[in-house]
Amino acid sequence: FTWGLVAVAVGRTTHAWLAADFPSIGSRRRSLCPSRQSLTHATTLRRGRSQERSNTSRSLFQGLGISSIFGSLSGNANSENDEERQRLKEELLTLCQSEISPNKVDRADVEEIIASLAPLTPTPAAAASPLLQKEWVLTWTTEKEINFFLDFGIASEVTQTISSTGGLGNLIAFQRGGGLSVSGSLQVPDEGGMRTDFQFDTATLDLAKWGTYEFPPVGAGWFDTVYLDETLRVDTNSRNDILICTPR
Repeated sequence: FTWGLVAVAVGRTTHAWLAADFPSIGSRRRSLCPSRQSLTHATTLRRGRSQERSNTSRSLFQGLGISSIFGSLSGNANSENDEERQRLKEELLTLCQSEISPNKVDRADVEEIIASLAPLTPTPAAAASPLLQKEWVLTWTTEKEINFFLDFGIASEVTQTISSTGGLGNLIAFQRGGGLSVSGSLQVPDEGGMRTDFQFDTATLDLAKWGTYEFPPVGAGWFDTVYLDETLRVDTNSRNDILICTPR
């Protein structure tokens, strides 16, 4: 209805211009062979009136606030997306940071929230984003090997560090000192996408006073960062696992 009212207003204004202009033009006496000067003068008048109508038309649209309507609609949509994004983030972190064991949290509940949150990511090209290049603390995962260390109180925390030079380092820090770490390299197949390929090169088991042991390369795969901003990262990977992280 808003655009219908705009069209009616413009139509009535145009009709008023025509009614005011053409009767006066038609009432003027012209010879059958008007002089060049007369034609030039008439053309100048028509151009002047055309420019006047154009200026008035622009003034009318500006007065109706068309640009402000577009700006308002865009601003409202962005505001609604921001509010929904924040609500979903809080809901996801509240669920994953609860005292419940990761194995007891229903994966379907987590996936449902992620399905709504992922389309709202402010960083669709997450794989190449500088926001990804930092130390991340694992908040929740479905990876059974990691959850073994957490559920039995062996690990105090799990971190992953991604460097700007394509380096990758994972650390499971043990409660009593030492830890299990792996390091490797990253490749981004599409800088406009969310997927990162990784290749582990070394693995180290640090048992504190009982010594440190090196292992051969332990594998390769990929992860998709389906959501990324300054305070939250959500990944799915080639093993069909989910990782939810917050920055150090």
